[in-house]
Amino acid sequence: MFEWLPTESAPERFPVRLIRGDLFFADGRSIYVPDGRDVANGWGLRGSTHIVDEATKPVPVRLEVAWFSYTEDRFYQGAFELPAEAMTARFMAGVTDPLTGRPLGFERIIVGMAPEGLVSVWMSAGAEVVEMAAFVAPQGSLPWKKVLDNPEVSRADFIRQVLKAKLGADGLARFDREGVPKGLYQGYRVQYLWRPQITGDGTPTGLWIRSFNGENAFIGPAGPAIARDTRPVPAEVQLDWTAPGGTELSAKISFDEAEIFAAFAKLSRGDASHQLALDIEVSGTAASVSLRDAKYILPLQKARIELFRKR
Repeated sequence: MFEWLPTESAPERFPVRLIRGDLFFADGRSIYVPDGRDVANGWGLRGSTHIVDEATKPVPVRLEVAWFSYTEDRFYQGAFELPAEAMTARFMAGVTDPLTGRPLGFERIIVGMAPEGLVSVWMSAGAEVVEMAAFVAPQGSLPWKKVLDNPEVSRADFIRQVLKAKLGADGLARFDREGVPKGLYQGYRVQYLWRPQITGDGTPTGLWIRSFNGENAFIGPAGPAIARDTRPVPAEVQLDWTAPGGTELSAKISFDEAEIFAAFAKLSRGDASHQLALDIEVSGTAASVSLRDAKYILPLQKARIELFRKR
């Protein structure tokens, strides 16, 4: 038995209505994922929290979930066996906070729903989020009243209203131009053999990595909270370091999606096990970033770097 809560997730660009989600235990009991709501909080991010039943619970063995995808005008529904043994091992091991040395337990199971029926399941402990499983749900045939029980509002009009509210003017214009790219979220799940590398004249004190597949990783002075042999493509990193004069600085680096995926594809040359390094160079109060292997360096010129003086 472990102390954890379920929560939901969906991409900001591709909102869904979670109709029903349940995590089942081996004894047949279950706990629900907060449902009956529109979800667009960000892929892999924690959503709603409902404090229900006992604080400690068994590890779930099965997930049943049904949702409506607004951008695809489509229901999905499926039941999936969870990797209970691997999840139990995570719960038992927990993580050690690389900054404080304190033990942290896994306190959330996050259920995510993305285009083309992708279902991802993550576990989170503090800043760490690790993907445990992914599935593809088939299309469902649920009645429209599960989304809106109001015959005076047409399905098409209601979908457009939700998209306007969730995406905003710019996001809606992008959706109208691009639609839902095929294979986008399955592509985010591809893992590469890469490691972060900090160079220059600063002393790093912490590195946070948020990946396109919804995972988060933290590396502190004592090393990573979770050892990872491979990693997905990073969407954003934050580096804290101390400059030679003692100034404490932070850089938030947001990657251009097209540029960084093209860089990984080019340097890996079709081999995801090819060793790569994400090189973040700090010099005084400046930072730059590139992707490299043993022979080539690709500066990531479209990455947006925001610098902050911590104190």
